[in-house]
Amino acid sequence: MDYRPLNATEAARRFSDVLNQVKYQHAAFEVRRGGEAVARIVPAGATGFPVAELNRLFAALPALDEAESRAFEADIAAARRRLRRDADAWD
Repeated sequence: MDYRPLNATEAARRFSDVLNQVKYQHAAFEVRRGGEAVARIVPAGATGFPVAELNRLFAALPALDEAESRAFEADIAAARRRLRRDADAWD
């Protein structure tokens, strides 16, 4: 989600307008005080993890060692064997 920067003074002065933009335009704001982000105003129900942050998340995770990697691969193979394919609606 892209956040529009908004300093705290402007947020206070334009609060009703900010809320209208959030509600009707699905805008998201990052409120800053002294140049530092202190809050975000986002549409209600806006949850989840931004796709743009996935690379950073994965880079921060610990790497699997060789045994863990083999076990993970085996788990995926076992899950795939258990999957059943539904009939293709276009056939």
